[in-house]
Order: sequence, then C-alpha cells, then structure tokens
Amino acid sequence: NDNLAAAANLALAEWEYASNDRPGALAHLQRVSTSDPAAKDPQADALSVFLLDDGKSDDAAITAATKFLASHEGTAAEPEVMLKLGELLYRKGDFAGARVQLESLAKKYPGPPLEFPARFLAAQSAARLQTASSVNDARLLFEEVASSSDPLAMRARFEQAVLQNVLGKPSESIVILDRIITSNSPPEIKAAALIEKGKTLYGL
Repeated sequence: NDNLAAAANLALAEWEYASNDRPGALAHLQRVSTSDPAAKDPQADALSVFLLDDGKSDDAAITAATKFLASHEGTAAEPEVMLKLGELLYRKGDFAGARVQLESLAKKYPGPPLEFPARFLAAQSAARLQTASSVNDARLLFEEVASSSDPLAMRARFEQAVLQNVLGKPSESIVILDRIITSNSPPEIKAAALIEKGKTLYGL
C-alpha cells in the first residue's frame, strides 16, 4: 500500500531528524517524495525545509520554505515553517524580509508557543535595519515581549537597554539595566546586564 509505505517512511524520517541522523532522514524523505500521492504531503514538505538547512547555504531551505508556504497555507506545520523562514532570512542578512515574515507569524498565530519568539526575532531584525524608525519599532516590539510572561521577557528587556545606548540615551539604559539586576532574572541575563551597565557607566 503506497499510502501506508509513505506514512511509515515519513515517520522514520521525522524520528531520524529528531535523532540528528540527517542522512537517514533525507533517505526516508526521498522515498516519501517519490511515492505518489504522498508527494504533496505537507508534513514531508515541511520536514524537507528543516533538512535543507545544513548550516552552509540558506538558499535551498529558503526556496523550500517559500514554496511550502505558498502551497500549504493553514496546515499544522505552517507556523513552524514561517518561523524557520524568518530565521533563515535573518541569518542571510535579509532583515526586512525576516521582519515581515516574523511579524506575520505573530499576528496569524497569537499566543504560545511562537508569538513572542517571533516578535523577539522581528525586533532583532528591525534593530539591524539601523534606521531611526526601525530602531524605534524594535524598541516597541521588545516592549511587547518584555511585558509578557514569556521566557524571553527579561532578554527582551535587556535588548531594550542596549537599544537605548544605541540611541544615545545611557541614563534610560541604566534605569532598565537596574530593573534587570534587581529582578529574579536568569543568572546569564543578570551577568549581561551588569556588564552592559559597567560599559555604559564607563562611557559616561
């Protein structure tokens, strides 16, 4: 039965991907892609996006992700592929494209688990555009994350402090950093805040 064989190969590909066996996952995914009617299986197409991200060239994975989103809108894997595409675009240096993709994800799929990670990455993308309006947009996006209960909240607050220094507002930066230092933030965030405060005071 072609459908059963395709489903089995897809399950094996997913298991091997989770086990960091990329060659094995690719081999089983190839068997799925050559088995009609499973060739258009959204899960198989989504998995191929992640497998094509080999850390060397982003182009193939970006093309696969773009094709997936055009062909499988509304499927269960869509939000993960949108996030992946945003990450790939950011990594390639297409910060404007990354921001559009990530903000679209946050609006289309509000709430956990992806809204605030998407907003955080969108804020980083906006900040990297380095225009007055984009840096201000980044500050507002970081505020949305910082005001939430998401695990990224304190990291977003720290990024706000860094942005205030970029904007030439060291006093405002120190106020934010002090809030982090006196909070119950994770140790690595507190350490980063202490270092940033020291650099800011030295600059003053």
